[in-house]
Amino acid sequence: MISEVVLLLVALIYPGQVIEDLAFGLLILFYVVAIAWGVRRYSPKVKWPFQVLVASGLVFAAEMYLRAMWRVGIYLRIDKHSVLVNLFATIGYVLLLVAVGRFGKSDSSKDGGSLDLVLDGTMAALSVLAVVWLFLVNPTLTGRDIGIENELFFALYPMLSILLVVIFVRVVLSERRVRGRAYWFLLFAMISIFAGDILTLVVAVYDLPISLIESFLPYVVATILASIGVTDPSMVLLVDPKYLENKPKSYRSSQIALISIALVLPAVLAWGDGSSGFADHVAWFLIDLSLVFVAVVRFRRAMTFAKATEERLRRIANEDELTKLPNRRRLLETLDASLVQLRQGEYLTVAFVDIDQFKMVNDSYGHSVGDKLLCLLGRRLSEHLKSVGEVGRLSGDEFVVVFRPERSLQVIEARARSLQMALGDPVDLDGTLVYVSASIGLSIVDSKTDMSPEQILQGADTAMYEAKSRGRNSAVLFEPSMHTTMSRKLALRNELAKAVSASDLSLVYQPIVSLEQKEVVGVEALSRWQSLSFGQVSPGEFIPVAEEMGLIGDLGRWAIKESLRQRGLWNQRGLVSEDFYISVNLSALQLVGQEVVVYLQEAMDTNNLRGLGVTVEVTESSVMKNYEQSKCTLRSIRNLGIAVAVDDFGTAYSSLAYLKDMSFDILKIDKSFVDALGDDRSGTGNSIVAAIIAMAKALGVKVIAEGVERRSQLESLYELGCDLVQGFYFSEPLRAADFEATVSAIEERLRFLQRRPARIDRSGP
Repeated sequence: MISEVVLLLVALIYPGQVIEDLAFGLLILFYVVAIAWGVRRYSPKVKWPFQVLVASGLVFAAEMYLRAMWRVGIYLRIDKHSVLVNLFATIGYVLLLVAVGRFGKSDSSKDGGSLDLVLDGTMAALSVLAVVWLFLVNPTLTGRDIGIENELFFALYPMLSILLVVIFVRVVLSERRVRGRAYWFLLFAMISIFAGDILTLVVAVYDLPISLIESFLPYVVATILASIGVTDPSMVLLVDPKYLENKPKSYRSSQIALISIALVLPAVLAWGDGSSGFADHVAWFLIDLSLVFVAVVRFRRAMTFAKATEERLRRIANEDELTKLPNRRRLLETLDASLVQLRQGEYLTVAFVDIDQFKMVNDSYGHSVGDKLLCLLGRRLSEHLKSVGEVGRLSGDEFVVVFRPERSLQVIEARARSLQMALGDPVDLDGTLVYVSASIGLSIVDSKTDMSPEQILQGADTAMYEAKSRGRNSAVLFEPSMHTTMSRKLALRNELAKAVSASDLSLVYQPIVSLEQKEVVGVEALSRWQSLSFGQVSPGEFIPVAEEMGLIGDLGRWAIKESLRQRGLWNQRGLVSEDFYISVNLSALQLVGQEVVVYLQEAMDTNNLRGLGVTVEVTESSVMKNYEQSKCTLRSIRNLGIAVAVDDFGTAYSSLAYLKDMSFDILKIDKSFVDALGDDRSGTGNSIVAAIIAMAKALGVKVIAEGVERRSQLESLYELGCDLVQGFYFSEPLRAADFEATVSAIEERLRFLQRRPARIDRSGP
């Protein structure tokens, strides 16, 4: 930039047309060097427009040197208005227009398209041409014989320069395109070029006594501004535009005003022009004809854009954004139309489909994989059922199928089975096979129904929740009585959310007794909820609700924090030994990820506990839902020194290989097996429990029998070599204060075992 300013000062200090031409030509060459430096320094994504800029600069420089040669008389046949000089200038303008047109090019889906840009610019250029012709070109040409070729060049320059300005103005007016400093420098450079063209005509019309350097000053300013623009880091945005995604594409009032002025102004000027020359008539005819043609093309594109926008808005209103399936609004319209067309003897079926454990997929693989799974399932359902109904997505992992009316209930049952089969095959997610199941609620109505589409859909939704409560992966038909159940569940959901956030739940503790030591060696912490509206709500009712609502994580964190706090208090008071442990239950969702490990570590540190004083319990089914991740989480928990117990053993997989692979520390025999002890005349119950104990001993795992309620059961477990027991025979789950006073009474109930014969050793040879 310093060299350019120096050249400008030289031209001002040493006036003379030849010096001025040479200085300005050299200034343009420095501009060419600036372009090359900017391209090399910032490596724009598309380089050819800058190469075209270089070419235009070289052509403009050549024009200036031609002018200088004419002035010194090297080529006496080249005069100031010769075709050759003007041809060079015109070629420079065209090349500049090509490059700038690429800078103004935009993504048609985001910013209106490049053709619209050209059309708007052309209309503006024609409008300016009309003004320039009327007030500058025509008066300049009147009475002068400079040749028809030069007359055309006189009219062409302002038209080309205003086209350059309009292209940049359109970019500046764009609502969504990100603009850098380079855009502003180049915009003002184009404005300076236009000002220079107008100044040249004004000087010619009014014979103003100004020097060549003064008339060239706008071009000098334009060259300096353009040089700054192409060396700015934002020059890459000229060919690789960025867009603001949160702004909708629209026509702004400034664009409409620009088009309106461009159309009206030439007509007004033509009406007021009193000239009657042949050239004048030809000029106005060509300007008006061009404007009409461009306006018609622009109008047709505007109409196309309006229709496309209307179609896009309609699609957004009726289509799910992720899966492109019909959304809730569209499904309700389809359902409403089907009800109107439903004839006597026909049945209309709506299926509400909810993917089981979808949250686990999101937590395990990430939301992008979860979205992909939803798209694949939506496509599969749509293709599988396209001949019998319409599939749509409501939200999250919920799909709805509106089946076509059918007279046979057997066909409807077959369709429901077909729906389940469509979800039965595994889904391939980037090489990983994911098995999914769904809970399906069905709502069937006939022509006599008075239910609205919303009520029918709500009925299917209610039936779906009933299917989930029955163990998932099933289909349930809606019955009116389900409304009562669902109303209670919804009320429970609302109250439970408040209870968890306010820590209104409580813990009770069920003693765990050692048959070897004949004393209480631990407790199991169990959650309890005393609702203001529903009274005592059992864990079997509110735990599934917490899982459905995604509150199980908060509930689990609270249970860990509270139970370990209580264990720390007992330790501080000297009520329990160092080996006394507290057992906390973990859900399947807590086994996904390492968060629970962090909570356990924090709670242990806060209460100064060693891992020996803590045990976690998991069920077989919760582990198997996500085996590998559960295995990883439990390994991390055991690394803290915490023991891991498998609950309800014998009711699910009960595999020796599974027990060995997971490295459990404690095995809890399910209450259903304990119930058969003592009074089982066939001896089957004793044999099953004996086999479980023997297997555990072979693996070096301790055994807890839960649900002990009778002395005969306790005696049998003692004889079979069971390590630990718990159940109502000793105590129901107790509040912390009551537990402290009950320990001695519990141990008193074990005294009779001291008079029993020696226990059976089942640890093997």
